[in-house]
Amino acid sequence: MNIFKYLISFIILTVATFAYNPKVYIEVNSNTIYSGEDLVVTLIAKADENADISFPKIDNINGYPIKNKSHFIIRKRVDDNTAQIYKEAKESFVIRPTKSLTIKDLKVNINNKSYIISPIKITVLTKQDLAKSNKTFSLTMQANKNSVYIGEPLILTIRFIQPSNISISNLNLSKPIFNGFKVIQLNKGKVLQTNNSIIREVKYELLPKKSGIFNLKPLKVTYSLDINSQPNSPFNFFGTPQQQKTITSNSLKISVKKVPFNTDIVGDYIIKGNFKNNKFYKNSPITYIITIEGFGDLKDFDLPKIELDNVTSFTKPAKVIKQFKDGKIISILTKEYTFVSNVDFDIPQISIKSFSPLKNSLIILKTKPKHITLKEKKDIASILTNSSTPQQKSSKIKIENIINENNLHHNSVFFDEDFYKSKYLRENATYKYILTLILGIIIGVLSTIYLPILYKIILNRKEYKSSLYGSYQEALNILYPHTQDNKEIENMVTMLYEVINGNDEIKIDNKKLEKLVKEVLKKE
Repeated sequence: MNIFKYLISFIILTVATFAYNPKVYIEVNSNTIYSGEDLVVTLIAKADENADISFPKIDNINGYPIKNKSHFIIRKRVDDNTAQIYKEAKESFVIRPTKSLTIKDLKVNINNKSYIISPIKITVLTKQDLAKSNKTFSLTMQANKNSVYIGEPLILTIRFIQPSNISISNLNLSKPIFNGFKVIQLNKGKVLQTNNSIIREVKYELLPKKSGIFNLKPLKVTYSLDINSQPNSPFNFFGTPQQQKTITSNSLKISVKKVPFNTDIVGDYIIKGNFKNNKFYKNSPITYIITIEGFGDLKDFDLPKIELDNVTSFTKPAKVIKQFKDGKIISILTKEYTFVSNVDFDIPQISIKSFSPLKNSLIILKTKPKHITLKEKKDIASILTNSSTPQQKSSKIKIENIINENNLHHNSVFFDEDFYKSKYLRENATYKYILTLILGIIIGVLSTIYLPILYKIILNRKEYKSSLYGSYQEALNILYPHTQDNKEIENMVTMLYEVINGNDEIKIDNKKLEKLVKEVLKKE
């Protein structure tokens, strides 16, 4: 009986000796933060693996409301010192304090017994503290205007400053997203270094889409701060201890006003219209280019189509080049129009209504109307034929011409008709020989330069052999008078013009082309 009592006492003593002693404490992401930064408060409790742990219900800490909350439990952890098995529970709270504070009077219940957590002090630095110290970080947003019109771009500069003697890593800026604005990054940013600071700067274009008073919410930068790092410390072999930090910028208030006029674009621009080639021929493409350039954003703007009677016209989408220079947005818009006709026609004036924020007035941008007079296009064969005709006519020499050119008297005894006639023919033959030689040299040079190019173009085209037409040019001549019949023929005519004029990117569907030609020939 006594042995049994001793055994029970030994078991109770052993259990009491090896039972895990409960521990409660608090951790924070940083003991020193800046006003506006998040403070993460984590309550930690450790107890026997079968213990019942419960955290207090908390709505606020020192009057600051809880913004986020998380809870998790890790069971059966082993204490490194005693080799005892224990259970660990954690609960985290996020607050955003504006003043320094002491977190205290927090309790955790373990097996219905309350354990008080030791207090912890948190230092909150204000903007004034930030300005006084050269060992602090700052993040600022700055706009070049605080009042703009819809469609008038403003430039937002984001600047992050860190002390040059503090090492950080994993720097990340949250992407700016602002309601009512289209946000475009203007550059990759730049890094400047002064005696005490490293300054990182990036610029964005904000394009207002609607009117009103807008509060641009603060941006955040997160980074990892190297702490307690000694250059010669042997523990650096295991990695430098780091602390995750978050810094918040200031906010901005922007007023966006409605444009007081009904306009197409907003900014200060000029407009001009030019032709790619000033020689206009029948049934040949005529390219007309309109350019708008100036201060403002034209990225989302396009000029209207130009449609003319008895003229086949097609156009490409406008191309816009946008630059950021000297603190301003510069846009250059170009749009090409192509016209084909066999009769003279007029290109009308193009008018664009632009509101100038600089002058606070409506400006009408106008191109000049253009009258197009078309000529017959002559090929090389016709030019050579026409140039040889006068030479053939000039070989028929009349005696009256010889008399008049040499101021001779036909009835004079000193007039030798055979002599002057043979002399005139010899001189003419010399001139013809020289002209023919020069023309032959020119044709030879041109052939050497252009025949390989023409041959390459012909090979690249690989025209489809059809019984209805001999070449794309013949197919074009057949289809062109029927351009207005339907959209399919109009599109094919446009593609044929592009291919004939050397556009290798266009591929003709030869079966479709033959079908269209066949349909047109049936109608005729």
